[in-house]
Formats: sequence, structure tokens, C-alpha cells
Amino acid sequence: VSVRESSGVALAKKLGVDFPVQVLDPVFLLNKEQWRGLVSDLNTNYENEYILVYDFEQSSHLESFVKTLAKENKLKIFSVLPCTYCDSSFENSGPLEFLDLIENAAFVVSNSFHATAFSIIFEKQFFVFNREEAINSRMHDILQLFSLDDRIITDNNAASENEINYQSTKKILDECILKSKDYIKHIVFDSK
Repeated sequence: VSVRESSGVALAKKLGVDFPVQVLDPVFLLNKEQWRGLVSDLNTNYENEYILVYDFEQSSHLESFVKTLAKENKLKIFSVLPCTYCDSSFENSGPLEFLDLIENAAFVVSNSFHATAFSIIFEKQFFVFNREEAINSRMHDILQLFSLDDRIITDNNAASENEINYQSTKKILDECILKSKDYIKHIVFDSK
């Protein structure tokens, strides 16, 4: 049995699974050049540098953080969901526009697993807010796996303002991709 999160490994063992294996979420199995290839035909031309917001909960804490970050860096605020304080909202955009918005953002601020995952893939500077719903384990696990725990913001702590050093993250990511692909090959080809 394979699972995407380290917390899932513990849960599987608790349920009696003998040897659960942690693999990466499938979005990580393509590299940034492959993802870029999907959006290369879009003719988007964002006039300003911006912070991309993906906020499922309309968090006042996230809003305050983003407004301060935008002011300090003289950036516009874009959102993929309806947003009253943002300069532009792209709620009618599809998955390719979502990828394009992440790739071209100066910062990504979210409480979304996939915004976090694609920020890592595209090597963006990003911040992650805890969700009030009890679904934070995916984001916590992926940040911990890539040694990016300092990017998460809770009510009790602020995220690191240091730039992310993607050199060490890339090394971990490459090792995890290889392990995940090897597991898939083993399951598909060796179990016949």
C-alpha cells in the first residue's frame, strides 16, 4: 500500500498494513519544465508583479499578512478565488491559468496543498497558512519532507522571512521522485 503523507504511513500501520510506502503526490512526478510546457501556449501578460493568493477560508490573518507583504514589496495582489481586497481575481480561470499564475508570481500565499506543491515545483517564494479545518496534515507533511517547515504560519508563529534555498530542496525532491517512480515501476511491472 502506498500513501502520500508520512501521517498516512502511521495511520496505515495502525490499521494493520504491514509495509506502507510513502510516495509523492503525483503532481511532483513531472518537473517544472514539463509543467511549463503545458502553459507555454498561454498568452498571459501580467502587467505588474504580484502576490498570488489562494485562500479557501477568507482568513483575516492571511489577508492582513498579504496586505503587509504587498505594501512592503510594492506588489499587486491577485487571487484565484473571489477576493474583495485583491487587485485582480481569476476565479473563472482553469488549471493551466492556475499554473501560470503560480509560475509568474513574486510570492504565493495560500492555505492550499496544490498551491504549496506547485510553489515548490516552480521554486517560488511562498507562505502557507494553517487551515481551520483539520486537513493540514498534507501541507505539514510535504513542508516537513522538504525541510520547509519555516514557511507555515499559524496563529502562534510567523513564517521565516528568509528566501527559500531551493538547492537543498531540489536534492530532496529529486530523491523522492526517484523513489516514487521506482515504487510505481515495481508495482506495475514486477508484480505481474
